[in-house]
Amino acid sequence: MRHRTVVSKLFAIFCLMLISAACKKSSGSAAHHVSIAGQNNGFATVWTDGIAYPLSTVFSDASVIKYYNGHLYVGGYQWALNGQIQFGYWVDGVFTQLYAADPTIIVNLQDLTVDGSDVYVTAWIDSAYYSLAFYWKNGQRIPLTGGPGTYYPVNQTSGIAVSNGNVYVSGTVLSNAAGHYFAAYWKNGVLIPVGDSLTDNTFASGIALSGSDVLHCGYDGNNIILWRNAVATTLSDAQVEAAQGSASIAAANGIFTDAADVYVAGSMVNDHGYNAVALWKDNNFVPLPDSTSTSFARSICAY
Repeated sequence: MRHRTVVSKLFAIFCLMLISAACKKSSGSAAHHVSIAGQNNGFATVWTDGIAYPLSTVFSDASVIKYYNGHLYVGGYQWALNGQIQFGYWVDGVFTQLYAADPTIIVNLQDLTVDGSDVYVTAWIDSAYYSLAFYWKNGQRIPLTGGPGTYYPVNQTSGIAVSNGNVYVSGTVLSNAAGHYFAAYWKNGVLIPVGDSLTDNTFASGIALSGSDVLHCGYDGNNIILWRNAVATTLSDAQVEAAQGSASIAAANGIFTDAADVYVAGSMVNDHGYNAVALWKDNNFVPLPDSTSTSFARSICAY
């Protein structure tokens, strides 16, 4: 699913409110700066404290942002003069290409993380008959599969995290036996199911690590779900209806955790008929200003 949403200044202000409610530094102190990645007037852009900084002079988009050790890492793509699309990331505004493809090839860059001097980026390639999951470590592409003879080659990544030398990649896989999509993650390349592969379609859209716990956010088409070590908790839309009127949940978009709390950001169709951002903290719905325009959260960080 490829997103090319144009992020407006109004959306930037909206996300600033979301971040201030949802993100803390690991020490628990208030963040000094907030940066948002997106697209403005056709160019990949970072908003820091509400000020827009374009990353490219050609058509481009930014889909993920992370702060690490004094630097901003932004994943996305830009169109090259030769007509190819270049996929990669910017570090403090300088672009590093990981993959170049013809515009008919859809590469969905999903997430990135930094561990020491190593940069990890995860993505999946979409075609008419299959989708291939993989990640890069310092520019080296590493494929992720569902296991020989077990799954169709329909594997999609959504998030990546690294801890103690172990690489965790969240995603969704199509079951060969039941024909259902199910949430899963790869740990050092080994697939570990999270959602039920036999009865329901479940999708993982983000991953976070908290001590020895592996956390995922995702959805089953009707509800947003938080998994902790593969144990599911449904974040009920009844909470949303009570707080914001007759709303229905569309999807979960991301997960964030610090030493104490777990935050899940999702999107929903509110009682005005607009797609709006939803937020849960520790499984409890957090009301946000009701939206009368379409809003999407891409990627946020606070530092």
